[in-house]
Amino acid sequence: MSAHRPLTPTSSYYLKVKDQNGAEYFLPIADETKTVAYAKELIRKLTRMYVQKLEVKDGEEWRELDDQKTLVEEGVGENSDVLAELFSTG
Repeated sequence: MSAHRPLTPTSSYYLKVKDQNGAEYFLPIADETKTVAYAKELIRKLTRMYVQKLEVKDGEEWRELDDQKTLVEEGVGENSDVLAELFSTG
């Protein structure tokens, strides 16, 4: 008997994030129901730096993402322009 995966808004995808220095990171996101805080934690693990804020391009404007909301609630998908403002504590 085969196991069925539950349906999610999208299956696994990579979220492309740029930092303030122009470096690009590809985050493996299980699905769009993950929170913004989850994405920030992935960036922290990948870069070993902390995320001051995460923004998405909304038309011509950049808008800061709410940590408590999911990526889909914030309108963030695989093709979104996402900018991370990173800082080092060291």
